[in-house]
Amino acid sequence: MNWLFKLLGKDGSSQQIVDPVHFAARVSSYPMHVGARGAYSASFYTGVIAAGLGANSELFQFRFVHASLFALLRSVKVSAAVSTTAFAAGVPITLEGRIARSWTAVGTGGTGITWGTNDGKKRTDFATTALGANDVRIATTAALGAGTKTLDGVPFGTVTGQVGTSVATIIQNAMLWQRGTADEWPYVFENQEGFVVRAVEVPGTGTWKAAVHVEWEEVDPSVIEGWV
Repeated sequence: MNWLFKLLGKDGSSQQIVDPVHFAARVSSYPMHVGARGAYSASFYTGVIAAGLGANSELFQFRFVHASLFALLRSVKVSAAVSTTAFAAGVPITLEGRIARSWTAVGTGGTGITWGTNDGKKRTDFATTALGANDVRIATTAALGAGTKTLDGVPFGTVTGQVGTSVATIIQNAMLWQRGTADEWPYVFENQEGFVVRAVEVPGTGTWKAAVHVEWEEVDPSVIEGWV
């Protein structure tokens, strides 16, 4: 019966490898094929954020602008910690992520990221990211200017941390969102789409810093043809 469990490969001669005992097909798991583009990972951190940050202040912006490529968001991780001045007790810090659409003008303030040839690449042979200068932006001491875009009405992820009254970590390596399984859709950003991280609420006293870690892929539409 062994021949029943062996299938000719696409070259017409090679055989599919099967388990020698149970004749089950062997499946190998690989990272997603990205074609001529690439997979990327990068981290960013704020300066010391001043006390009294307003509600729903944007701390981080990720804007993708390309006429023919897609950006696939794999994960967003956030951290926050008290800096030099402790907070008053009672009000937690809440961070959220929201998808942004029709993003026709970049945000302002903070630090805009300019990408070097190999920045963010998970493999040197990958193409340099298609992200433009200042399309990724991180706050320094105050909220970012919004630019021109439309945010979704509900967040895609939210985390909350109690600040207490000491100089300590508030939120540590918390996932705002992560693609958990191969059959789960990533967020797919087309031209002038992306996401922001906002501070929903912050105590009126105290100073703090935050960090954002992002993993994404950039692909030609033909790479994901059939499921997009």
